[in-house]
Amino acid sequence: MGRKWLTIVFLAAGILLAACQARLAAPLLGITPQEAAVSQVSPRRATGSLGLNIRWPERWAQYIPPETVAIEFKIYAANQPTPFVTRSVPRPVGGGVSPVRFDDLPTGDLQIQGTAKNGKGEAVASGVAQVKILPNQLVSGALHLDSTELFKIISLSAWSADPTSTVTIMGVGFGASRNATFSVQVGDLTVPEADLRREDDTTMSFKVPEGATNSVVVLKVGTRFAESHRVFTTIHAWELSPATADVFVPYGLQTFSAEAEDFAGRTIVDPPYTWTVEAIAGPAARIEPALDDDDDEVEGDDIMGRFVAGVSDGTYKVRIGNGSAAREATVTTHPLTFADVKDVLAPLDSEVSHPPDNPATPAKIALGRALFFDPRLGSNGAMACATCHLPEQGWGDGLARSMGNDGAPLPRNAPTILNVALQPGAFFWDGRAATLEAQAKAVFASPLELNRSGESLKSVLETAGYPASFSTIFGAPPSTGPEALDMTAKAIAAFERTVVTDEAQFDRWARGDQAALSPVQKRGLAIFVTRGRCAACHSGPLFSDGKFHNIAIMDAEGSLGPGRQAVTGRPEDLGAFKTPTLRNVAETAPYFHIGSAQTLEDAILHYESNLEDFTNIDPEVEEPIFLPGTDRADLVQFLKALSGPDPHR
Repeated sequence: MGRKWLTIVFLAAGILLAACQARLAAPLLGITPQEAAVSQVSPRRATGSLGLNIRWPERWAQYIPPETVAIEFKIYAANQPTPFVTRSVPRPVGGGVSPVRFDDLPTGDLQIQGTAKNGKGEAVASGVAQVKILPNQLVSGALHLDSTELFKIISLSAWSADPTSTVTIMGVGFGASRNATFSVQVGDLTVPEADLRREDDTTMSFKVPEGATNSVVVLKVGTRFAESHRVFTTIHAWELSPATADVFVPYGLQTFSAEAEDFAGRTIVDPPYTWTVEAIAGPAARIEPALDDDDDEVEGDDIMGRFVAGVSDGTYKVRIGNGSAAREATVTTHPLTFADVKDVLAPLDSEVSHPPDNPATPAKIALGRALFFDPRLGSNGAMACATCHLPEQGWGDGLARSMGNDGAPLPRNAPTILNVALQPGAFFWDGRAATLEAQAKAVFASPLELNRSGESLKSVLETAGYPASFSTIFGAPPSTGPEALDMTAKAIAAFERTVVTDEAQFDRWARGDQAALSPVQKRGLAIFVTRGRCAACHSGPLFSDGKFHNIAIMDAEGSLGPGRQAVTGRPEDLGAFKTPTLRNVAETAPYFHIGSAQTLEDAILHYESNLEDFTNIDPEVEEPIFLPGTDRADLVQFLKALSGPDPHR
C-alpha cells in the first residue's frame, strides 16, 4: 500500500499482425505473459508486432500527470544495452486516443520502458513491462507508469447514500506521503475532519453531512484535487420500470431499470451501486446479481438479476435495493422459446435464387467448381480461389491475413463464402462489389491476388482444357479478354451459390425441436439477444444485418482502416466494415477483418473495452459489454450451435 500511485496509460486495443498470438495479464506492477496455443500458424513470420492505444483524457485526474506532453517508449531485446526501437508519442490537443505500433519485434524476452515527459523534457512518470514474443504468436498488454512525485489523485468515485451515513471513496492514491493534508466537500458542505477517515493509501471514508442533497463530491489532497465522476445523491424514493416483465428462466437475464429522486425531488441519473436483487415470494428460487468478472458493483441505472436455481414457471415478488431504498417488483418467468427472439433472429432458408443474367445449370456449376480450385488461374501459377477459401477451414484459410500471390500478407482476413448466396449483396469487407460476379472479377484484377487481366486469363483458359466446357455452357469459348473474364466470373459465382449449409441446431430449435439446444446453449442465446447486445448487428437468418459498423479494430498500420469510407467517400463511414455472418463461426477463426482475435472468447472480450473515444464508433459498442466468464462460455457454446453441415465436405 506504500507504493507510489499507479495509473494505466494505455490499453491493448487490437493486435496488428497475424504472425503471433499471446495474451498478457496485467498485475499491479508490470506485465506477466501467458503463452497460448495457436490453432493455425504461418511459417512465413518469426517476428511480432505490438499494437497499443494510449488514452489521453481531457481531465488529468483520472489517468496521467497533467504536465505530460509526450510518452517515450523504448524496447530492449534481452541483454542488449541499447534499445531495439525508440518512439515518442505526443499528447494530442484536448485528449483522445493515440495508436502506437511496433513492427518486426524480435522473438524472445523484451523489456518495454515507458516514460511520461513534461514540456521541459523531464520525466514525470515511468514504468517497465516484461514481455516474451514467441514465433507465430501475437503480443498485447498494458503498461503501468509509476509517478515520480510523492502523491497524486488518480480518480474518485463516491457511492450514493443518505445524510449521516458513511461513504467509502475508492481509487485515491497517496503514495509514500503519509502526512498529506486532505479534505472532502459535498456540494457547499465541508465534511468535518472528525467525520473523515483515511483507511489506507487507496481508500478513505467519510460521513455524509446533514442536509446534503444532489451534489458533487470534491476531494483535495495537498494542492491536488479531483471531483467525483458521478453525481453524489441522497436517495428519497425510486420506482421500478417495468413493474412486470417476462424473463427467460432459467436461460436468461432480466434488466430492471430504476428512477430515483433526491430529497429535493430532482431525478437521479445513477442510483446506488449497492443494490441487491432477491426473490422474496413465489416458487422457490435463488437470484444472484449479474456482475462483471471483477465482481464490481453493477453500474448505472440498470440492475440485472439472474435466476440461477430451482426456477419454475410462475410469478415472483422480487426485492431490489437495500434498507429504506428497497423496492419490490413482480416478475413473470417462463422458459426461453423462439417466440422470445423471432423479432431479431430467424432460421436459415437455404433456397437460393440465381440472377436472371446468370442462371445456374449443373454444367456451369461443375465448371465453376473446377475453376475455383484451379491454381493455374493465379498469375504465379500456384494460387486459386480455394487458396484463401478452403472447405476444411470453413471456406476461409485459417490465417489472420491471407497470403497474396507474392507470398506477402494481404491487408485483410479472408471471409468465409459459406451461405454467401444468401447475403444481400455488398461483397468484400468494405462492400465494394454489388454481386458475386463483380467480386470474382475484382479478385482477378487485384495485383495482390490472382492478378490476371482478361487477355492473360483467356490465354490460360485456352491451354487448360476448358474450351469444350465453355462452348457447351456459353455456346462458344471466350473470344476476347473481357468475355473470358465475364464467363469465368459467372461460372465461379454459380458454384459459390451452392456453398450453402444445411440446418444447424439453432434452426431445428427455431422450428420447434426444443431439445435441439442444450440448456447451456439456451443460456448463451438469451445472453446473445439481451445483455450481450450481439443481436444489434448479428441478426436475421445469417446472423448479420449486412450493414457496416466501426467497432474499433485497428488495421495493419496501427490505425482505423478506411473501411466503407473507401467506397462511399463519406467521413461517417471511416473504419466501418461489414458485419460478418456468424453461421459456422466456430469453424472460421481467426476473427475480425484483420484476424486479430484467434478464438471466439477473444472476439467477445474485445467488446469489454471502453471504445467511446474512437472516431465514428458504433453506438452499440461504445459502452463496454461486460460478461462474467460463465456467461462468455455459455455464449460460445451457443455460437457453436450455428454450425450447419456443409454439403461439399
